Amino acid sequence: LPDPAMLKGRTLGNLTTGSPNEVEDLEKLLRKRGGNYLNGAIQVAPDQMGLPETTILMGGDSFTMKQYDAELRVLGGNLRHLGEAAAASSAMDLATLTWLYGSFMGLMYGVKLCEAFGLKLQDFAAIIEEIVPGFTAFFKHEINMISEDNYEISQSPLQISVSATKRIADTFKGLQVAQEFPQIISDILKQADAEYGSKEKELAVLAKVIEKKKQQFSL
Repeated sequence: LPDPAMLKGRTLGNLTTGSPNEVEDLEKLLRKRGGNYLNGAIQVAPDQMGLPETTILMGGDSFTMKQYDAELRVLGGNLRHLGEAAAASSAMDLATLTWLYGSFMGLMYGVKLCEAFGLKLQDFAAIIEEIVPGFTAFFKHEINMISEDNYEISQSPLQISVSATKRIADTFKGLQVAQEFPQIISDILKQADAEYGSKEKELAVLAKVIEKKKQQFSL
């Protein structure tokens, strides 16, 4: 970092990636030296930058955010200020990336399943495009249930997914692919069934299953 005196009263904006702990450390250091820190996380590909709908997650002092609102909106019109802590944007970035990579891995396995049964990948892509809006609404519903700590059946009973994920894992055992991904999903649902299956709970109860640090799932 430059001379501490040069940081006093200045704002550092950072839109590169980093862990929440790294962001917290940098924020503490800058504040100690009299500076301000805004941390951002870009949520789009390079060719989607600078658009009104481009989402950029931001964390940091709200007053400082307002000062640089115009400059930041040049990069993306949908600025989402998540809180006074700079690390909020980094944590949310990891949350969305966790969803992204989990979904993308499922997509790759779906491709292999289509290939194995002679299905056209163009049809797979088109069907995914058609069903994504409905599943997005479903995901929002499940997240709302978790936030309300309410797991009574409303949209998707746990039992349906227990049997579905077992079928998925069993089917992939007959294909020449790495078995870990479908198997771990099946194992988690199996554990959920053992704990909540008799209680007729919504699929969102998985949030309760995976939060247990003592829980070990086979690989």
